[in-house]
Amino acid sequence: MIRGRPTKPLYQVVEDHIRELIDGGTLVPGDLIPSEPQLAKQLDVSQGTVKKAIDNLVWERRLFRHQGKGTYVSNIDFNNSLPESIRRRPLGDSSGHRRRCARSCRYRATSACCSSSGSGSSGTNL
Repeated sequence: MIRGRPTKPLYQVVEDHIRELIDGGTLVPGDLIPSEPQLAKQLDVSQGTVKKAIDNLVWERRLFRHQGKGTYVSNIDFNNSLPESIRRRPLGDSSGHRRRCARSCRYRATSACCSSSGSGSSGTNL
């Protein structure tokens, strides 16, 4: 149950609650989380609030939905899912604009990547 008047939107409070259950080990990868109506009743919020929180956690890939079965904790290890070199790489060019190396390149990259691949300034802003 959510106590007091939260200083942030309720859906974020619900997200934080679910994250704490995952990070604290109460819910482990592969576990089925309680249904939206169960969570809404347990936390004394609307089902719409719970749905929005779960949608955000699915988008973050902390949870995944299996239609007709339920919502499960994802198997992704968030602390080690990307190599350090990728986690530290800045996105976009020096002005913060996203860039694509060339039309044939499927990956977004910095302008340095574009210049090293020979496409020079032919990258397009996204």
